Amino acid sequence: MDLSAFSDEKFDVKQWVGQVFEAPEMKENPEGHAATVVMKLQLFIQEVNNSLDETSHQVLQSLPRLVRDVEAVRAEAARLREQMSVAKADIVKVEQETAQSMRTLTRLDTVKSRMERTCQALKEADNWTTLSADVEEVLESGSLQQMADKVAALQQSLDVLGHVSDYEERRQTLEEHRNRLEATASPHLVAAITDNDTARSLVLVEVFRQMARLPQLEKYYVRCQRAELQRRWSAHLEARQEEGVLEWLTAFSETLVDTWHTQTRWLEQVMPHLSPASTLCCVLADTLASLQPSVASCLDTATKEHSDPLQLLEECKRVTDRLVTTLLQVADATAGSSGSVPAASALVEATYAPYVTQLQRYGRYQEQLLVPTIKALVPSSADLQERVDAVGSSVSKLMTLLHSALDRCLSFTYGYCLPQLLDAFQCAFETELANVNATAKQLESQPSAGSDWTVFHASLRLLQAIGDLMTQTSRLEERVLSVLSQPPGGVPAHLSAARLLSAGDQSRYQQLVDRVAEGDSLVLLEPCHRLLDSTNEEVQKVAFRAMFAPIRSQLKAVETVDWEGRGGAGASLSADLPDFSYTPQEYITQVGQYLMTLPQHLEPFMTQHDPTLGRALQSGVMPYSSSVSGGRSESESSVVHYIISCLSEGACQVYADTIVRIQHISAGMTRQLVADIDYLGNVLDDLGLRLAESLHALSTLLRCPATEYGRVSAAAGQPPLPPRLVAAVRQMRGLVSES
Repeated sequence: MDLSAFSDEKFDVKQWVGQVFEAPEMKENPEGHAATVVMKLQLFIQEVNNSLDETSHQVLQSLPRLVRDVEAVRAEAARLREQMSVAKADIVKVEQETAQSMRTLTRLDTVKSRMERTCQALKEADNWTTLSADVEEVLESGSLQQMADKVAALQQSLDVLGHVSDYEERRQTLEEHRNRLEATASPHLVAAITDNDTARSLVLVEVFRQMARLPQLEKYYVRCQRAELQRRWSAHLEARQEEGVLEWLTAFSETLVDTWHTQTRWLEQVMPHLSPASTLCCVLADTLASLQPSVASCLDTATKEHSDPLQLLEECKRVTDRLVTTLLQVADATAGSSGSVPAASALVEATYAPYVTQLQRYGRYQEQLLVPTIKALVPSSADLQERVDAVGSSVSKLMTLLHSALDRCLSFTYGYCLPQLLDAFQCAFETELANVNATAKQLESQPSAGSDWTVFHASLRLLQAIGDLMTQTSRLEERVLSVLSQPPGGVPAHLSAARLLSAGDQSRYQQLVDRVAEGDSLVLLEPCHRLLDSTNEEVQKVAFRAMFAPIRSQLKAVETVDWEGRGGAGASLSADLPDFSYTPQEYITQVGQYLMTLPQHLEPFMTQHDPTLGRALQSGVMPYSSSVSGGRSESESSVVHYIISCLSEGACQVYADTIVRIQHISAGMTRQLVADIDYLGNVLDDLGLRLAESLHALSTLLRCPATEYGRVSAAAGQPPLPPRLVAAVRQMRGLVSES
């Protein structure tokens, strides 16, 4: 049994009893287990009582001895108090007797100190005069160590003479001596640093320390290392003339890393007062900013000659990324526990500075890659069918190119160059739509016959391509919006938009990000959508004209029919014949057959569950669509109905316009014309459509007898007939004089 819980200050009886009675033994034999627990508790209580009795007995036996010890300590404390009182009285007596003597000794010590300082000042004043006289001789001798010793001694003398009236004049004299000594020592220092001569450098560092010019050492060191690295850069370029900027950067990066390691050890030995990490960051930053030829000019020349400038820049930037990462790691390691090196920021900026100008041209570089590739997707010398097929397949290829360009932008610039990329996208769409427009012109110039459905199918495939392009463009835009709505991914800690972009490009990118963050209904590819919409409208007109061409060519036969019936087929027709005696003429049966065949030729475009055709038709306005009842959608049945309705409506209106141009018509040919119109109406009825209002009105006017023409044309209870049609039919039937 665990009895440790009884010693807990927050002991809870109920909780402890509950835990005991949750034991498995309690479930098997509750009463027996309870009795066992009670017995154990009683034994434990008895044991505790025994322990308390024993402890109490021991305490009672120890009390007399403790009382005697306390009394002894009290007596010792009383004796100590008496002795301290006596000592305090002795001290007061001594102070009273020796106070005057102590004051006298203090005054004598002050006088002594002042006399020593005065003596030292006189000695240093005499020393300054002596040193001033000797320093010229030492400077002419050229012994740097002696010169440094003399200058240090002059400084020591000047420190003592700070209160004299000609102190400023003496200070200027000392500064002149220092300048002369530095001018003498600097060539030796430069040579020692350049040769990595540790022994000579240590001597010269001591010289600069003695003349209080240690801060100047870093400037000389930076200048020497910069010159050395410039020499090695020039050597790389001369030795690798046949190679390119990528190889130059790779080799020079290795040189910079090696220089860091070797110079870190050298600085720790020779110039321990300097921070190796900060000093070397300054050296490399200054070197990269002053290279001749500069890295920026080398990149500029290389990108002009390279077929894929962005690929070259990506490869060069990877080399730069590795260099910066390595240098920052060794800088942190060199700096020790302090970690960050303030000068590292200047190094990073100098390293990435050449890419700022290049990324200003990011959109142009991307455009140079996209436009020729997109132009080649649709061969200009192909026939109509091949060209339409090429346009259809070019959409997926175009989107692959654009998505790849977006991926490249995210990996290369972390998305910072998205505004320039969107400009390149617009040029890409202009090029693709130029291919579509050229194909549409070729389609429009292609002759079309009722028995040849090549042009009809080509028109639909071209519309499908437009719809597919619209759908894919919306998806591309959604992806760009998703990218802009999230922080850039994979950006190294040392990089930001400010390190890669110019001020103007930074502002442009930030404005774009802010607009997306504000949740506006932003259309990133709005110029592309406008181009698509205008092209879609033009292609729909061209496609409609191509699909309508067989109908129009057949309806032209109306103008060649002998409607007056003089010596023609209509001469034998009488107005008294029954209606079944009149059969539709060939021109209208050809139109009817064409319309009835439309569903069969539209079916292949609908059975693939491809909404692209509906997407194109939904965004444009096909001719004669204003008279089509019902809305448009991307469903298959709606698309078929919409196309057939537009063609049927166009056929009715063109047919009606052709009929009203007939000058005169005989009674028999009037019945024939009514039969032709009825045939067209039956065809449309089979297609689930109806005659256009204008053609239905013509049929009504042509059917009525001449005696009832006036009444029918102005009959009450029905919509009035168009005055233009009424007048045209009057003229056609020779009823002009009838009131």
